Amino acid sequence: MFDTIIHLLKVKRTELVGDDKTTIATYFETLPHHPDDPWKDESPVDEVGPVDSWQHYGFASRLPKAAESIVVEFGQQMFTLASRALAAAKVFGQLGEGDVAIYSIGGNTIRLAASGAVTVMMKGPAGKSIFARLSPKNGGEFHFMDEKGHTAQFDQANGFAVNAGDLDVTFKCKNFQVIGLAANFNVAAFKPTASASIPFAGGPAMPPSPGLFV
Repeated sequence: MFDTIIHLLKVKRTELVGDDKTTIATYFETLPHHPDDPWKDESPVDEVGPVDSWQHYGFASRLPKAAESIVVEFGQQMFTLASRALAAAKVFGQLGEGDVAIYSIGGNTIRLAASGAVTVMMKGPAGKSIFARLSPKNGGEFHFMDEKGHTAQFDQANGFAVNAGDLDVTFKCKNFQVIGLAANFNVAAFKPTASASIPFAGGPAMPPSPGLFV
């Protein structure tokens, strides 16, 4: 069937094989015959395989259907050397020089930027992006945003900030402490639900509030 030792083939299907189902066997569509080739294969077999999926140490993937792969034929053994899935080709357009990405056709991407930042992106149920980003800038920054625009972030410019929109923010713990120069409550109502026993005393930046107990 083959007249060369290196082939570019399209994935037809993959299977987990072996007693422990930890080996990926890849089956490819058969090679088209050259019109001038006098030999014709009339057999009903329409796939090539199984082919071993060789990959880099520390990385594992299972090729999707219609992915393309460079297959090397070495004696009686066949293995994949490299592969690509055109369904995820847009990932390459999102990379800057020196960036690295781990991605899938589901739209999920882990991007390792040349700047040192790490970004995790995925598609939410509504088709919008969800992302979290860690950056070494200014000694460490963190940004998170869901597909509805709710955000949480920590950076040197804004400190720690949460924008939950119309959602509740709940802290559940044994003890809760706020240590700082001032506490500002820009709210329509302040409603403690536990038994209040200690009068709230302000400091230089906040005058005493005798009507407020904590």
